Amino acid sequence: MFARNLGLCSTADDVTPGIFFALYAVAFGNHLGMILFLVPFTVFLIQVHPRPRELFAPSTILLALVIAAAGALQYAPMLTFVWSSIDAPTARMDRIGAFWLDVTKADWREEMVLGISSGQVWTRVQMWAWDARQQFGIAGLALAAVGAIRLWSLSRPWAVFVWLAYAITTAFALTYNVGDTHVFLLPGHFLVALAIAAAVGGWRSPRLRYAVASVALVYAAWRGWDTWPAVDRHADRRANEQLAHLAQGVNARGALLVSRMDWQLENVLLYSSRFDKRDLAWVRLDDVLLHFPFLVRDNLAASRDLVLTADAAAGLVSAYANEFPLVLDQPAAPSLADIVSRIPRGTPYVLTLLVPAPGGRTIDRGDLASALAELMGNRAPLRSEAAYEVWAGSLGEAPSLYRSSAHPFRESVLIGGEPFTIRMDSWLPEDTFRRSGFAHVLHGREHALIAERGISLVWLQRDGSPATYYGAGLYTPEARFRILAPAAHLARVAHAVR
Repeated sequence: MFARNLGLCSTADDVTPGIFFALYAVAFGNHLGMILFLVPFTVFLIQVHPRPRELFAPSTILLALVIAAAGALQYAPMLTFVWSSIDAPTARMDRIGAFWLDVTKADWREEMVLGISSGQVWTRVQMWAWDARQQFGIAGLALAAVGAIRLWSLSRPWAVFVWLAYAITTAFALTYNVGDTHVFLLPGHFLVALAIAAAVGGWRSPRLRYAVASVALVYAAWRGWDTWPAVDRHADRRANEQLAHLAQGVNARGALLVSRMDWQLENVLLYSSRFDKRDLAWVRLDDVLLHFPFLVRDNLAASRDLVLTADAAAGLVSAYANEFPLVLDQPAAPSLADIVSRIPRGTPYVLTLLVPAPGGRTIDRGDLASALAELMGNRAPLRSEAAYEVWAGSLGEAPSLYRSSAHPFRESVLIGGEPFTIRMDSWLPEDTFRRSGFAHVLHGREHALIAERGISLVWLQRDGSPATYYGAGLYTPEARFRILAPAAHLARVAHAVR
């Protein structure tokens, strides 16, 4: 819509910027990053407007301010929520400040905008080049370069807009110190696609135009066909399974869940407790830690247990020592070596190790060494430790593949006649979270494993379906603990005796 509106602005004799202002205001409802386009849009409008001075007339500025205010109404529900929250500040200005903080995240953006050190610059440039190639391929980037140059002859205002917008959005992304830089490179990818369109279309010869367009469409279709198995997540139920394990046997009548967990899993818990598991009562440990003794007293009086995640239990012990007796309610996940010992000999497997592990978790080197020895029949190759490592083969035999690299790669291997493809689709250690996973293992064109930071293992079961295991990672099941309500505990014992 922006591209179409800009195109109309660049060809209309009497430019009315009201429609453009409205589209730009609405776009802020998607992301505040639209502010990065303010300068490119302004320069473009100045170039194409037949009377540029009118853009700075009081009536035009007033129109822009009115439309901006209307666009800001998209944030009214958030303001209402903050204003009516039970823990909202008392003073009005403080409430407005809390709303502004929630919208802009100003407390941490100050440290993250232009927040990289000089030693990170080259790594960020390498990440940008890798990400661009991953999105478009070398041929696509070559077409974009041709289109960026050709834009100058087709339309200088468009050329200046694309160049300036790409420079600003990419510079922001590369210097924005966050764990998902690839997300902030997306505006640049859109502009690259515009440049490719300029390279493909607009040729005087119809035959040449159709030929170039046909080749470009075939290339795009091939890349889509090649990429689809890795990005198809319709069967990804890992978060649901993790939550089901965490909340097993917990409901508002008999227990209160007290959590301290990774924010990604907490988002799942938050959504599920609102819409799917409405009988699940839970609180964050950090919200109740100061008055935790009273929370325990009130729940035990109502014969309700308190169920704690592993990190919540550790935080509780750190704050209150042994004041509250904790009972192991669910054990932690079995070790990698234990899992490997249960897999039949000759089973095809792929094991990835991506470091650093998330959330301060550590790789158990002894467990990893034992598992590698079991997997490869004590014929494991000498390790070369790096951000990305992968082993693949048949269990109990020398590996068919071992590769270690500081940078992402793609590798194909045959294991017992079965084709596997390993795709390292992240940039470590800069990437700290990837919504679609840090790496992927494909069995033919089937998605066998979404690999995460830490240890990820996939093996084929007897029916050919994949089974997976995660160690020292986001989806590794952790121990769960209880503070038992005496009455509920006695009732459970009595029921067990019967």
